[in-house]
Amino acid sequence: MSITSAEIPNPAISSQKPHFVVLDGLRGVAALFVVIFHFSEMVIWDYSKLWIGHGFLAVDFFFCLSGFVMGYAYDNRIPKIGLLKFLKVRLIRLHPMVIFGAVLGLITFYGNPFGITPGYRAGRMALIFVASILLIPFGAMPDRGRNLFGLNRPLGHSSGSTL
Repeated sequence: MSITSAEIPNPAISSQKPHFVVLDGLRGVAALFVVIFHFSEMVIWDYSKLWIGHGFLAVDFFFCLSGFVMGYAYDNRIPKIGLLKFLKVRLIRLHPMVIFGAVLGLITFYGNPFGITPGYRAGRMALIFVASILLIPFGAMPDRGRNLFGLNRPLGHSSGSTL
């Protein structure tokens, strides 16, 4: 079997933009570093002893790459599909992870082997949970560093909040 030149896609003729595999790889590495950083900071509280102490910079790197990739992918499509359709597509793609993170945070809060921190009654936890699901900043958990999203810390984790 031989491949003719007609079977090989030509980026100059093709209507699709080229795919940057290297950028996907770099985003994957950055995401892996972010996960390692978050798990490491739960074990080692002193950032001077944390081997990946500047891992929060991987968040910025990941967001910069993701912004470029999204801008590149949707550059020509947004005028065709419209802003509302674009926002709907993004919400459907991303919000299930927000809900999953809030549910996981609630489970780990109540599954704490050291007991539930006093002052967190069912009504207050329901309010914190709903705020987390709806992406409403609500820094009502002082024992968790007053994160904007107490049950889903990575949502409110900016690059400067770990120092």
